[in-house]
Amino acid sequence: EKSQDHARLVHKLLSQYVEGNTDWVEKYPTSRHVPTLLHDVSLVVSRCRLLGEELRLLNMWGSLKLDILSISCVDTQVDIVFSCLKSFSKFEVIFSVSLIARHCVLKVQSFKNMIGNTTIEQIEVIVASFSPAKNVLTKIVKKIHETLLC
Repeated sequence: EKSQDHARLVHKLLSQYVEGNTDWVEKYPTSRHVPTLLHDVSLVVSRCRLLGEELRLLNMWGSLKLDILSISCVDTQVDIVFSCLKSFSKFEVIFSVSLIARHCVLKVQSFKNMIGNTTIEQIEVIVASFSPAKNVLTKIVKKIHETLLC
């Protein structure tokens, strides 16, 4: 409870992964399957930790480079407020994060335009153009910055 937002998000995603896989015994029935089990779990842990590290770095440096006014995490949601004087726009995007096939997948959960003419459709097109990969959140945020704020 006293952890930073991004650490709680990682913990929540890992908890959901462990709780969501009820077929551990069927999938890994003997001790021969333990290395495969450890590999599969370590993949998920690594990918979730990378997402947490992305969030930490965006929180530290995003306001300087990417016009991020604020970034926060609640449960499995990432709330980012963008603000740019140059393009005279300010909007909030809330992404939902889920684990699908051991990858962190981001989807636009909600959008609120405060200043300017940015639309949710523009954000959804940008998010849809990326598949789950390393640093996907940073790539999405950079693309939003390049496309809608510069």
